[in-house]
Amino acid sequence: MDNQGRGHSDTYAGLTAQGEITRNGAGFGPGPERPIIVSRAMAIAAAACASLLFVASGPAVADEVQVSTTWMQDFEFDHDHAALQFVDQQNNLWVGKVNTTTGAFMPASGEGVLVDTNAALASDFGNGPEYVEDTAGYSIVYNKYQPGTVAADQSANTAFLAKASPTSFGGWQITYLPNSAGMVDEEGNLNPSQANPYVVAEDGIDSGHPAVRIEGINSTTPYQVPNSYNVVGSYRFVTGMNAMIYSEPVSGSTSSNRQVFMYYPATNTTTQLTTDSGDKEFVQMYLAPEFNAYVLSAQVNNTTLRLYRQMTVGSSAWTAFQTIAVPSGAPAYIYKPTPFVYNNKSYFFMERLGESNPEDFTYPTQIWVASLDGTINQQVSNPSLSEVRNDPKWYATAQGVFIYYNVYTVASLGVGTQSLGVWRSNSTIPLANASKAGSKN
Repeated sequence: MDNQGRGHSDTYAGLTAQGEITRNGAGFGPGPERPIIVSRAMAIAAAACASLLFVASGPAVADEVQVSTTWMQDFEFDHDHAALQFVDQQNNLWVGKVNTTTGAFMPASGEGVLVDTNAALASDFGNGPEYVEDTAGYSIVYNKYQPGTVAADQSANTAFLAKASPTSFGGWQITYLPNSAGMVDEEGNLNPSQANPYVVAEDGIDSGHPAVRIEGINSTTPYQVPNSYNVVGSYRFVTGMNAMIYSEPVSGSTSSNRQVFMYYPATNTTTQLTTDSGDKEFVQMYLAPEFNAYVLSAQVNNTTLRLYRQMTVGSSAWTAFQTIAVPSGAPAYIYKPTPFVYNNKSYFFMERLGESNPEDFTYPTQIWVASLDGTINQQVSNPSLSEVRNDPKWYATAQGVFIYYNVYTVASLGVGTQSLGVWRSNSTIPLANASKAGSKN
């Protein structure tokens, strides 16, 4: 997912189609070209010679491996079919395969099957194509521009929601969600027990703080979610549950004291889940095997990963029971902590930053993995390299869990950031068979 950016849910703020970045409206100009990858590879080799680097609660191995030179904004994994999908810089929607033994992309560019054209990039509205699951199987929901739309006219005014479904002949059938004009930054429900699961999206045409709208993938008309005017892209469906969670300001504020709410489409009702202190963003809920119950995770004040449980069955109150600590010497800020389940244990991957703005590519970032039981809490990206790493994903291979992410050069005055493609690191999680749970992210 990733409709998780701040302000307008845009984790690619200022990033152009050429891979350059602007800051505060000012362009930094062209950046270095491919030789950067060569020097980066040399740095990785030097780091490997240094043996183990002890960070946080365990040893981190500097084993970053380049998976692709292609810039894949917000690519997504289909864990059940060893596949991935993304939209390239020419607005083409592609589906590629993943080698379950090595973790390699097939082909390395990710451009396996061309599914559709005129698709919106993740940087256009803050999120790329997402999966939705129903009784018929998986489909991809995404923003698509009206045919013939030129680049200058690509906006919410010319966009709508489309759905691509695989056919029995190996192709893809493209359909459209009726009356979805202007619905952007979409998120789909993964619920195989439903014949008509929902897609939620922002009203991209309305100015200010627009509400979000929801529509079944086989319905004809969307409707507005009540009390959803300042969700800041935090909405996400709960896998296995006909419900959606999001964070919304309380007490009339638009930027602080954000609490977590759950919306039930079947009854069109909303319940507030949290009341404790702290500004909550990037909220997610998953079924934790440690408790055989749902756990709510929230990024609090941009620095803390706080976990909640429903301690009393039937109660609407969720109680904070654990915080994932910031290890000594680690960057103080976190971004988009995401839960997943592997070998019946809960884990979280996240970005760690030395400053609070994750959309500022003039500062390097790190990728970390932590476990619910506290046995793992460490950096898995190469600590010897100062680069921007963002939008991590997880994928379980025969070699273990790999964490994948996009890598960029750090921008500076006069030198813009450049995409270095997709890289992956070993999560250091003990090897076992993967289970389908947690966030698809």
